[in-house]
Amino acid sequence: MQDKYLKYNAIELASEDGFISWVQKGCASDNPWHQWIVSNPNMTETVEEAKLLVRSIQFKEKTPEIRKDQLWSRIDKSIISEAQGAKKNIKVVTMNRRSTFRLVGYAAAACIAGILIFQAIFSGTTSFYAKRGATLAHTLPDQSQIELNADSRIEYNAKRWDKKRALSLEGEAFFQVEKGQKFTVNTEFGSIAVLGTSFNIYSRDDKFEVHCTTGRVEVRTKEGNSVVLNPDEKTYLNNEGDLIKEELEPRSTVPWRQKIYRFDEIPLHVVFDAVERQFDVNVELEPGIEDRLYTGVFEARDLDKALRAICFPMELQVIERGKTIRIASDEIGQ
Repeated sequence: MQDKYLKYNAIELASEDGFISWVQKGCASDNPWHQWIVSNPNMTETVEEAKLLVRSIQFKEKTPEIRKDQLWSRIDKSIISEAQGAKKNIKVVTMNRRSTFRLVGYAAAACIAGILIFQAIFSGTTSFYAKRGATLAHTLPDQSQIELNADSRIEYNAKRWDKKRALSLEGEAFFQVEKGQKFTVNTEFGSIAVLGTSFNIYSRDDKFEVHCTTGRVEVRTKEGNSVVLNPDEKTYLNNEGDLIKEELEPRSTVPWRQKIYRFDEIPLHVVFDAVERQFDVNVELEPGIEDRLYTGVFEARDLDKALRAICFPMELQVIERGKTIRIASDEIGQ
């Protein structure tokens, strides 16, 4: 990576093709841009602002150079023609293409991003979202690592991170936290506080579960109930709002990180919600089967195999129409 980027502002970074590609592809940790940011933590704030700009502008395929030259030539001629026909005391200012692009970039960012961008840049708030059918790895300003499962989001204040390590989570994520001051994850159901450890959080719909893999984790509900977890322990929120603590197998792993999803007497509509998130499809269940209980495993690698793993033992029929999948108890006509 070139040292010139150390002098770039957010707009200039957001104009770099390599940076745009990296952001659009999910900010992969094996990309040179990620390594550059790790080596230059003082650029974190500028980078986060540039990411917001990239995500706020819909970039289209480049125009071929010949067409661009012809287009700019026509524009230049048009400007000159209009200027010649106007009053003589009107001064014509010629702008180069880079300046024009920069102005267009500012205008587009302001129009498309609007208040959201303004608030994010000046408050320091930034968010990351793993879309359906994908996971996302992210490095926090203190080098703590996060893996977001599909259809999950985090949000935190990058400007105040050195003073307060706190973020909010919607969905599911695995955390590897660097040692330091208290690290807090806030969810719809409660908060998780640690100093330096690794753990997984599931906070979606009406389910809340925390699994500690290393270190110690304190889980506290909004009602004030709390529990401390050691490695290979998990807690979940039951229907009465109590935190239930369980011991797991030694050195137990977090299954979703290996793309494995296990269910033990779970309603079918919950199982297929997971299928929708992992494969970015829409599943329609025949009325009357959504609450049937499923026990089994599927891998989020191959959609057809996952559907067979769920439907075959339950004698269900599968009808696929593009990205819409119909599940029925008996074979129906198409």
